[in-house]
Amino acid sequence: MAGAFKIGANEVAIGMTMPHTALEICRLRLPPTHFTRAVMTAEIYTPEQAVAAGFLDHVVPAAELLARAQETSAALAKLDLGAHAATKLRARAASLSAMRSALELDRVSMRAR
Repeated sequence: MAGAFKIGANEVAIGMTMPHTALEICRLRLPPTHFTRAVMTAEIYTPEQAVAAGFLDHVVPAAELLARAQETSAALAKLDLGAHAATKLRARAASLSAMRSALELDRVSMRAR
């Protein structure tokens, strides 16, 4: 939704080392140039900038949100769900594997505190 929102990964700016899992989520969504800017320097984005960076897919005015969600869900409902699910898993296999590993690293590091 469009508005006066801020979107980003501000962990470094607040003195926090970014969790492994959050890094993998950002790596999945953001191209390398924005990954570095968002993760390493905690750059904050407007909603419109967040679309260009890859954090968000779309930004619409609040008044158009419901209609856009309905249009999107109707388009998705026309897809073959089996093919969609299998393709999604195949396309994200490396990312899902990295996230499983990251979750374990985060679990171990949280336990060590």
